[in-house]
Amino acid sequence: MSFLAPLYALAGLAIAIPLLLHLVRKQPKKHQVFSSLMFLEAKTPRLTSARRIDQWLLLLLRSAAILLLALAFSRPYWNVAATHESHRAGVSRMLLLDVSASMRREGVWESLQEKANQIIDESGPTDSLSIYTFDQSLKPLLSIDEAIDTPLAQRKEKSRIATKAVSPGWMATDLGLALTTAADLLQSDRGAATEAPMNVSEIVVITDFQQGTNLEKLADQSWPESIKVRLERVAPKSSSNARANVVINKQTAITPTDRIKDDKSLRVFVSNESSSHNNIASGSESNRNETLELAWLDANGQPIESTRTAAPVPTQSNLIVSIPPPPVDSTTLRLSGDKATFDNDYFIAPIVLSELSLVCIDDSKRLPEDSLGYFLKQIPLGSLNRKVTFINREPESGLPWPSPTETPLIVASHRASLKDLQALNAFVAQGGHVLWVWDTAENEKSFGFAEGLEALTKNESKSFGGQVSEAKVRQYSMLEQVDFRHPLFADLADSKFNDYSKIRFWSHRKLELSEPDAWQVLARFDDRSPALLSRNQTAGTLWLMTAGWQPSQSQFALSSKFVPLIVGLFRIASPPVSNDSSRTVGEVVEWLRGERIVDPNGQPLVTKSTEPMTLATGDSEPMALATGDAKINVASDRQTKPEASADGSGGKILSAILTQPGLYTRYDLDQKPFRFAVNLNDAESQTAPAGLDRLDQYGVLVQDGSLAIQKAVAGNHLRAVELESRQGWWQWLVMGVLAVIGLESILCIGKGF
Repeated sequence: MSFLAPLYALAGLAIAIPLLLHLVRKQPKKHQVFSSLMFLEAKTPRLTSARRIDQWLLLLLRSAAILLLALAFSRPYWNVAATHESHRAGVSRMLLLDVSASMRREGVWESLQEKANQIIDESGPTDSLSIYTFDQSLKPLLSIDEAIDTPLAQRKEKSRIATKAVSPGWMATDLGLALTTAADLLQSDRGAATEAPMNVSEIVVITDFQQGTNLEKLADQSWPESIKVRLERVAPKSSSNARANVVINKQTAITPTDRIKDDKSLRVFVSNESSSHNNIASGSESNRNETLELAWLDANGQPIESTRTAAPVPTQSNLIVSIPPPPVDSTTLRLSGDKATFDNDYFIAPIVLSELSLVCIDDSKRLPEDSLGYFLKQIPLGSLNRKVTFINREPESGLPWPSPTETPLIVASHRASLKDLQALNAFVAQGGHVLWVWDTAENEKSFGFAEGLEALTKNESKSFGGQVSEAKVRQYSMLEQVDFRHPLFADLADSKFNDYSKIRFWSHRKLELSEPDAWQVLARFDDRSPALLSRNQTAGTLWLMTAGWQPSQSQFALSSKFVPLIVGLFRIASPPVSNDSSRTVGEVVEWLRGERIVDPNGQPLVTKSTEPMTLATGDSEPMALATGDAKINVASDRQTKPEASADGSGGKILSAILTQPGLYTRYDLDQKPFRFAVNLNDAESQTAPAGLDRLDQYGVLVQDGSLAIQKAVAGNHLRAVELESRQGWWQWLVMGVLAVIGLESILCIGKGF
């Protein structure tokens, strides 16, 4: 039994009144004096027995009247299921727990555990409660099938154990993917045949719902109206958060030699945000300025005093701060003065410079306007992680030839001798790239171009065949039919940059190929003769250009297309190492079989052969859910193209997700170490609470958890009023009071009271 106004039941304590009245003895008011007793000594009468109740029936009637009257005012009712609810099977409820990096803030995870237990306690015996965690993917703790198969008596306890075992990770928050995947799972469960099909589906999300939450996946599909979403917010003890990111560009690159210099500063972008949670959780402190400080850490994780730098960044502001470069072996920049410490460390790997060279075979005594090398050495081919040196090599110099690993590209002018070309043939066979530029007329050489080309293509399955002659040019020639599909010209494929018609060539050689299939023509002159050709040989590539780029030969070296062409050739000859020196948690890292990667804890990354969860969504491809342990969530072992196995790796590429920030070490096939840094996703540092309008714009009718509780309480109260009004127990209790009072009156009259 329940009460609509339970406080009125306290009036039942008034039954003590008749009890006290029955225990009080009446004292005689009149005294009669007898003369026969005048000679006796006066003495106070002594009661020989304790006070006791004589009229039990009368006491019980009066007490029952008071008790029934108190119960009538408390409006009792029996809490039974309504008729329309009696056949309801239950609610299919899915609990989504945010385990992203922002949940590591103080007080957030404890609040999540508390709210999760509340949701578990709210679930009825016929409800199905499944539990999933999400960050940038959705992972099951207690799947829908497991929740249904678990006996009723064990469901809540199993849910609590599963919730207690999880902890926040370092990934970014993708709530959009979590909601869409959860909705698909619930919809597929609706169609499954179960003993008690669920009529109501609800997704309860426990999250801090910060500004950095990704919701873009919600735009890919319309939200089903049959699934309700309830958002339970959790807030940290401190609402402020600051973040520091090192700004790295070519001017501020950290090289091993720069680390010991004091005259080279490093730029750091510091953001300091502080926001009120608008009563999302009590106890959040108000906004205030933070005293922020930057310092590099030593090998023991202690701040280096000489690198301490104040960062006077007011709240709700951003600032670029200059700090000293990191000392030797220092790879961690720490921001102090911020209470949200989960994102206060920024890792930076030392940039290992690879030294390469570009060799040009030409006569150094030639005038600049006649030299190929003069224009080549003006091109900046270096980058953050490699230094490129230009070397002019005299024809038949007799010096040792470099290896393709040191010099990936050699440019040869018409001054190169047959002996040089024969050596270049061996250079290409070792994997090098050679660009032979025909920058003079055929009759100005000591040997013909056909003879030189035969030396370059010696020992190939298809040797050169064709004729070379000097093209007849009236005023100038232009380029046409540029193959923008080739990687060499792909960067200039846009209509804003693909105009080559303004480049004038005063002369060029005309090449007629007898076996055109052996060559790939990348550009032609307006007389249809090839201007730039390439041919893959044994391990390297041979490039031919039938005209020079010097001003005496053409306008090419002075045009805006010259630099992209040479840079593109060098990039193809020596692909730059991917910018692994700065990566983000959640990215996929790949390595060849035979290589290995060691995480910040010294443990090697290994792929895990697990079958991912698949979910039919009606599309051509199934939706995949990430599975596996917390260390590696997604792994693949895919076959690459046949040419990828030339290094002896077997053509296999392994992959895994980077799950924590810090410094990783990659060992190549020669076991040469290369360190790269992995940092948090910047979106996780955007910790200001987001509004529900972000979800509303995607059509998700989500209800805040606090409002849902208020609505539930109001709904329960209305249901209680309805039940009490329908049952009407108070009326019978009032009638009982009247009957008891009548009986008590009759009894009193009969006894003469």
